[in-house]
Amino acid sequence: MAENINIVWPGRAALGESATWNHIEKKLYWIDITKGRINCLDVATGENDYVQVTGVLGTVVARAKGGVLATLANNVIALDFASQKIEILATVFPASRDDLRMNDGKCDSRGRFWIGVATTKKYGHGGLYRYDADGTLTTMEKDVIFSNGLTWSPDNKKFYHVDTAKFCIYEYDFDLDKGTINNRSILFKLEGATNKPDGLTIDRAGFLWLAIYDGGKIIRLRPDGKIDKTIDLPVKRPTSCIFGGNNEDTLFVTSCSRDLHEKETLPPPSGDILSLQLDIGGIPESMFNG
Repeated sequence: MAENINIVWPGRAALGESATWNHIEKKLYWIDITKGRINCLDVATGENDYVQVTGVLGTVVARAKGGVLATLANNVIALDFASQKIEILATVFPASRDDLRMNDGKCDSRGRFWIGVATTKKYGHGGLYRYDADGTLTTMEKDVIFSNGLTWSPDNKKFYHVDTAKFCIYEYDFDLDKGTINNRSILFKLEGATNKPDGLTIDRAGFLWLAIYDGGKIIRLRPDGKIDKTIDLPVKRPTSCIFGGNNEDTLFVTSCSRDLHEKETLPPPSGDILSLQLDIGGIPESMFNG
């Protein structure tokens, strides 16, 4: 599988994360956790707009009626990008829980917002939640430490979820109508402190694409969890990956130059947004339906 790696945004994010492609606007939304910015990148022009927020960001998803949903501190928020108006929609955990922080999230094909929570304690527990358009917040998984990338199979029968602390991708049976997950098993497991599984997406053939933080690569996995391909990147810390572009055949990759509590910055192109032009495409990202 041929790929051409390019830099589509050389702006040097500190901790770029949670890329999501809005196939209606043809724009890439993403966050910089360390700088507290929700970004909107026009990849055709290279222009990147952002809204500055106060608090730790976790993820961002497009909203069907416009704007985005994001997680900020311990809340789910709605943001109108034009007016920069923020509305708090739900509180996921108490503000006193300083051992928890929001992390990656996505919408399933019915437009329900799935939200991961990571713990900063070595033996603590994070979680996985589902926020619905009617305002309902449901706990989906408790047995997780550092919730990270998530995605669904093209036929919506499987759900995949990364736990970075366990160095693995979990596979679940997924019920699309009910929005539930069951029968967890380990699909893929990494070894080594420099192989931290992070962002996750899937292509039309059902192959998973996994960003390896500190490992400087993207791994493509077969549906059975076996490695199909490894792509080395010019950045040490790729964080998230998502299909987009006119034909959904461009893989956009965010990266990190300086994590939340670090003072030193990694050299360029760390922090830039990369693109890989591929022979296969992904599935248009679902938007929040509320």
